[in-house]
Amino acid sequence: YKPDTAKGKQVFAQKCANCHGANGQGTLAAPPLWGKDSFNDGAGMAKLDNFSAFAHLNMPLGNPDLSVEDALDVALFVTTEPRPHFAEKTAQGS
Repeated sequence: YKPDTAKGKQVFAQKCANCHGANGQGTLAAPPLWGKDSFNDGAGMAKLDNFSAFAHLNMPLGNPDLSVEDALDVALFVTTEPRPHFAEKTAQGS
């Protein structure tokens, strides 16, 4: 199966936006999924396989019902949105 960002955007709007916000900005109910306050591009959730597996097994919270295909689509959509870049900290004084 080849994930599709357009389908992922539809799944996000239907199943995820209520809790994560229409623009992935997060709400009191759920954390941001992209943007300046979201996880960075070095985080485990920034990897398509990790995000899709988590979404498939756990989302929507309390009633997980995403198919494997929907989870892959929404994972591709979310993980390709802008997010902070991971920067390794350098040793002090170097």
